[in-house]
Amino acid sequence: MEALRGLPRMSKNKTISEVTVIVPLFPRNPGLRRALASLRAQTQRPAFLVFLDDGKAPDSRIPDDEVPGVPVQVLEAGTSDPAAAINQAVESTARSEYIAILDAGAAYAPDRFALCTAAMEDPSRERQRGLLVTGVKLTDGQGLPIAEDDKRQKQLARKWAPGREGIGLPEWLAAGDFVLSASNIFARTSYLKANPLATGAASFAYHAAIQAGMQGQLEVLDQPLLELYWAGLETNYSAVAAAASLRAQLQVLGALRDKLGTSPETRRNYAVFHRTAWQNASGLREDLFLQTALELASLSPIEDRNKIADRVAASREVVQRPTSLDEGGAFSDPAAYAAALAQARKELKQVKSENERLQRVAEASQGSGWVRFGAWLGDRSARRIMEMDAENSSIQPPDGKVERGGKDNPDEVGNKEP
Repeated sequence: MEALRGLPRMSKNKTISEVTVIVPLFPRNPGLRRALASLRAQTQRPAFLVFLDDGKAPDSRIPDDEVPGVPVQVLEAGTSDPAAAINQAVESTARSEYIAILDAGAAYAPDRFALCTAAMEDPSRERQRGLLVTGVKLTDGQGLPIAEDDKRQKQLARKWAPGREGIGLPEWLAAGDFVLSASNIFARTSYLKANPLATGAASFAYHAAIQAGMQGQLEVLDQPLLELYWAGLETNYSAVAAAASLRAQLQVLGALRDKLGTSPETRRNYAVFHRTAWQNASGLREDLFLQTALELASLSPIEDRNKIADRVAASREVVQRPTSLDEGGAFSDPAAYAAALAQARKELKQVKSENERLQRVAEASQGSGWVRFGAWLGDRSARRIMEMDAENSSIQPPDGKVERGGKDNPDEVGNKEP
């Protein structure tokens, strides 16, 4: 599966597709005017602007004149959950082919809409995608670029490195959240209606990307078309974070329920995703997920479990022979495999012991004058000393005279002066 693409080809004859921008006004973070200014600067202007208001700050003015010439609609959100409010806005908005989300504190690059629509409508693609995300340019709280040596820049680079190295999308999504923000979502309206955002999840944009990626519906454009303030990763592991990750993955599993029953592609992608996600930076623990899945299975009637087993057994995947059962495979001869594993562990122990010995030698030789003298002589100098004493050697001594060494000339060579 293709994970990354560069700049899409622009079609001059294509009618510009309309984009509706949803702007949540809660929580009321600073930077809203800068976000709206990036809409005014778009080379492809948005067709509609939808503000989501939770009604908790009735005295605040809705900035309905920040993007001149663009119709504005204000929707009162019936919930304080941003994902649920965006889902309501999507359901009530059928004006545009595409939906974009813009939070306060984020800003679009001037050509974001033009490049995103061109990538989604690229005629060279065999299948149109439903959701697209782009590269991110990190900024500080005032919208200024942060230093390259900032730890957040390094974290972002690590998140994007797997995709840029050619890894598949399921593995890349499992490695961590490279989407970072809901403002990175650019999607077909029809897709978001069929695949609403996960409510109650802190990283619902990441989970929307996972859901799309498992179905082969995710497009990733490797261009920094979104400017974003990002606080960085929380490195401390906690039970609360583990539980949140588990609940979020169960939401994704529930959202993919129908596809998992009918789409071999989704099943394969989801299996690859989980093999990569377990025990890595994404925070998803294999033991907790399997324990939850087993308890869920125990709650279902035996008839339902048998139906699922029969459906999976009838799929094409079941006829694929595990490579471990092939002749010469790792588990074809358990005794031989155990012996090979024991030998590998023995060799590893020997290598480790030798490395520790060399480390002790290196530490002990740090203050040695002989080591410094040997380094000064070097390998070539030592070889020259040996060759000068060999039979039939002809070496240029320090005084410039060529003398013969060895048995034919036992006299001293070189400069006799002290």
